[in-house]
Amino acid sequence: MSKRGICAAILLVFIAFCAQNAFAGDVVTDLVNRDTKLITITGSISLQTVWREDFFDSVFPRNDHPAPYSNGQDHDELYINPLMTLKMRVELPDSFFGTLELKTVPDYYGMEQGLAGNNNNFFHIEQANIGAEEFLGKGFSISLGIMPVKLDLRGNGDSFYVNVSESENPFTGAVHTNPAIHFVPADVTGAPRGIEGSGYEWNPFLGGNAWWNNYQGQSKNSEFAGFGLEYKGFDDIFCLDVWGGFTLETGLTGIDTFLFLAVPKIKFDLSGTGQDKSTVQAVFSMIQGDKDTAIGALGFGFDIWFIKDWVEVFCEYVGQFGEYTSETRTGAHDKTHQASHAFYAGARFEPKVLDAPDFRPFFEMSYWWVGGDDGNPMRENRDFVSYESVGTLLIMESSSVGLDVDCNYRALKWELGFKLETFEFSVRYGMFHLIHSPYKPYYKYPPDGANHYSKILGNEVDVRFSIKVQEHLSVSAVAAMVFDAMFWDESTESRGVRPLPWQGSGTDAGLGYLEIKLEF
Repeated sequence: MSKRGICAAILLVFIAFCAQNAFAGDVVTDLVNRDTKLITITGSISLQTVWREDFFDSVFPRNDHPAPYSNGQDHDELYINPLMTLKMRVELPDSFFGTLELKTVPDYYGMEQGLAGNNNNFFHIEQANIGAEEFLGKGFSISLGIMPVKLDLRGNGDSFYVNVSESENPFTGAVHTNPAIHFVPADVTGAPRGIEGSGYEWNPFLGGNAWWNNYQGQSKNSEFAGFGLEYKGFDDIFCLDVWGGFTLETGLTGIDTFLFLAVPKIKFDLSGTGQDKSTVQAVFSMIQGDKDTAIGALGFGFDIWFIKDWVEVFCEYVGQFGEYTSETRTGAHDKTHQASHAFYAGARFEPKVLDAPDFRPFFEMSYWWVGGDDGNPMRENRDFVSYESVGTLLIMESSSVGLDVDCNYRALKWELGFKLETFEFSVRYGMFHLIHSPYKPYYKYPPDGANHYSKILGNEVDVRFSIKVQEHLSVSAVAAMVFDAMFWDESTESRGVRPLPWQGSGTDAGLGYLEIKLEF
C-alpha cells in the first residue's frame, strides 16, 4: 500500500474512534426504506422570438421611457423570451402522490427598454402539492398545496373564466378618482379605463401603480394555494371538482384573495364514436377580499360533439353578483357592488376525408360578449372579473405579447384551416369592439367636443402554422396584423403620442411570433 493509502486508512480509523467515544456508543447507520412506486420527471425548453411594431411602444409607455419617448421615433422590437419548465411527480404506496413543478419567469432579451435593462430568468414554483387518490372512497382524490386551478371546457387551452396560474390578479393596479381608494376591482374607476378589465394592471391613460406587475401586458403573478377535491363516479360519467384557497401574488404587489370554486360535470357520447367527449357543466364560485363581502358567480357551459366528431357546438356563461370590499386609507367608498356577466358561443365543423384519414379540414365561428362599463365614477362595477387566459388572437388577447383585452368587449371570430398528422395550418380573423366607450380625460377633449373614445378596437388576422419535427420537438409560428385600431390610436394621441408619419393613421400594427419547443 502506498504512503497516501496508509495515511487515509489511519485517518478513517481515527475518525471512527473519536466518533465512538464522543457519543459513548457505537456508530450506527440507519438505512430508511422509502418504498417509492414511481418518480416521473418531465419538462420543456421553449425559445420564443417576437417582433412587434412600435405601435406597442406607443400603447405601453413605461416609467423608464414615458410616452413622449415614442413620439416620431421608430421603436420596433425584436426580442427572445426563453422559458423552461421542470416537473417531478412522485407516486407512493397507498395511492399517495406529490408534485413539484418549477417554471422560469418570462424574460425579454433584446427588448429595447427591457425591464430597465435587467434580465433575470429565475424559477418560481408552479406546483408544490401532496395528495392521495381514493382518499374518501372510490373515485375521490384530494390535493393540498400550490396547484393549478383551471377550467378548460373545450380542452384547447383557452380558459374563459378561471386559470389562476396563467392569469394576472384582477384586483391590482386600479386607478380611481378618489385617492383614498386603492386595490379595488379592476375598472371600478372614474379614470377613462374601460377595456383593460380583470387582468390588465396598468392604466395606459393616467399611469398606474402596478406597471411592474404587467410590464407591456406581460405578466405572470398569480398562484393558487389551498385544497382541491375531485370525485369521479358512475364509470367516470359524473365528475365534481372543488377548490378552496388563496390566490398568491408572485409579482411586487401582494393582494391575496380567497377563491372557492365548484364545478360539477357530466360527460356523455352523442357522436357515435364510443368516447364520452361531450360535456355539460355548472360553475359556482366566490371571490372574497379583505372584508366579509364577496363576489359570487353562477354559470353553465356545454361542449357537445355530433356526427362522429364532425360537428362541435359550445357555450359558456357566467353571471356575477355581490360586493367586494376594497382596502382603503380612510374607509370611504370601500364597498363596490358587482353586477356583470359574460358569455361566448360557437360551432366548429371538422369532417373526416375518407380517402385521406390524416387530413382534417376545419371551420370555426364564435361570438364573445364580456361585460364592462364606461368608467363613470360609481359604486358598481360592470366589468367582468376573471382569472382568464384566452389567447385566441395574438395581438388583441395574448397576455404575453399582445394587448390582453380581458373585459368590456364583444368580438366575432372565425378560424379556417386543416390538420395533418404532424402539421396544422389556420387563418384566424376577429372583429373587436368596446361594449362601453370609456370617457376621455376632461382636459383633453378634442375640438369637436366628443367626450368618448372610439368603440372600434380593431380587426385582426392571424396566420398560423405548427409542425411536429419529431416526437419531442415542435415549431410554431404566427404572423398577426391588426387593422383599424381606432380606440388605441385615439387613446395614445390623447397622451401626446402621435402616430409616425410613415404609419399613416397609426391604426395598423403587425406582430410576428416564432417558437421552438423541446419537450421531454
